[in-house]
Amino acid sequence: MGKILSWVLLIGFVYAVMRLIVLFQRKSLALREARLRRDAGEGSGTGAAGGSSARGKPGAADSAVGEPMIACAYCGVYAPASEMLAARGRHYCCTEHRDADAA
Repeated sequence: MGKILSWVLLIGFVYAVMRLIVLFQRKSLALREARLRRDAGEGSGTGAAGGSSARGKPGAADSAVGEPMIACAYCGVYAPASEMLAARGRHYCCTEHRDADAA
């Protein structure tokens, strides 16, 4: 019985060490990719006014800018365009404001 227990403990220890190695490799790979992305963004140069280098790259502007924010026609609160309700050519943050503005 003692021999089986020692084998189980040995296998568990080897498995834990292998999992730690895999986790370390994933973390170092993620750090390396982040560093490459950062260096690629800095290495593209800046404009005459010293602006952001992400503005000149296609696709980078989408991630830097994000979704447009629109003001509610009733209360003026800004929300992402995908969350707004459109009615009668105006945008509202909720159904209550849409219905209240119709009256």
